[in-house]
Amino acid sequence: MQQPGKCIFCGGTGLTKQHIWPNWLRKVIPRDANFHNQLNRHNVAFNPGKTSSMSVNEFQKQGHLGTRQVRNVCKKCNEGWMSEMEQKAQSMISEMIAGNSVTLAFDDCHTLANWVTMTMIMAEYIDTFTQAIPVIHRHFLYEFQMPPTGWKIWIGNFSGKDWKFRYRHATNVVTTVHEAMLHSNGKRKLSPNVQFSTMVIGKFIFHCASGPELLIEKCQWNDEWGLTKIWPIAKKKCFVFENKIIWPSKIIINDMMALAISEHLSKQMTGKTSK
Repeated sequence: MQQPGKCIFCGGTGLTKQHIWPNWLRKVIPRDANFHNQLNRHNVAFNPGKTSSMSVNEFQKQGHLGTRQVRNVCKKCNEGWMSEMEQKAQSMISEMIAGNSVTLAFDDCHTLANWVTMTMIMAEYIDTFTQAIPVIHRHFLYEFQMPPTGWKIWIGNFSGKDWKFRYRHATNVVTTVHEAMLHSNGKRKLSPNVQFSTMVIGKFIFHCASGPELLIEKCQWNDEWGLTKIWPIAKKKCFVFENKIIWPSKIIINDMMALAISEHLSKQMTGKTSK
């Protein structure tokens, strides 16, 4: 007899279907496409900055990207804290998608970072082969309602034609030569341990990186990229204007820049930068 599936957050049973991108987004971004392209990028590096292999797979899927659903969370989580997390962020995100001015205080950054973390955890289940976010990170979000240690999240102001609703996901396996040899001998499986996700919804772009804390700590963006870090952020110390972040930023990210952002940190970690 097949065992019932368990919730990826709390470990409970009674799984329900969950939209990766909530239904309320259709009010601000029409779902008018009949198909979408899915691209998976997977890198293996023996040490940061040294690539051993890279694979990129792209294929077409039916339906608009915003309609994707997964069955991996229980009803209690789906209709409880996850729903509350979405409702809390909905108004703010809707304004940002439309390109309207928003002032983000510390609590707003926390709310936005929670939504991004939850959404990117769910989005990884589009392609289970490239999953890199560990169980402990999912449990941490569930337990403490905040992004785990080893996460960085940035936001930006987007204007382009091709990236009105797009998601890009790249994963890296950063390992040692010894571990790689065990893998090649069939004695140990190498699983992704670093992920970089980029999402554009209307005028709103966000990018996040997660993995071992020492590796993610090195992930930085220069001002020219037009990204503002919202997590982690020190309360009352790192805000742009009077302890607040004023959005949208003056630098506008176009299609070409969005593509470069989606690849840059992953390539940087494997020794091939995109800018």
